[in-house]
Amino acid sequence: MGDLRGMSSMVSEGKSGSLFYWSHDGRFMVKTIGADERGSLIAMLRSYRNYVTSHKDTLLNKYLGLYDLRVPAAGSNGFKIHHLVIMANVFNTPMEIHERFDLKGACFACLSIAQ
Repeated sequence: MGDLRGMSSMVSEGKSGSLFYWSHDGRFMVKTIGADERGSLIAMLRSYRNYVTSHKDTLLNKYLGLYDLRVPAAGSNGFKIHHLVIMANVFNTPMEIHERFDLKGACFACLSIAQ
């Protein structure tokens, strides 16, 4: 992704308040997530990997990295931890997009991605 100064940002319109950053070419997206979402991603990682490697044309988000960024907390000797995911932008495509769906709040235990 190169120099972070070339990234554009936007605050989520959802209740999570997540921040989104896009690479200059729109191919990649970085999103801040909460500790609970981080835990959910780690819990489903093996099933997710198995699914996306066996279904190359899936339109599920392609997670490329999960990072914890430790930033010194202002006015203390401690740190604040920010959880970040890096994803391929599924909307960066030459194909025409007819519909978009938002699965926020979907129960991953209810959506069996490992068939």
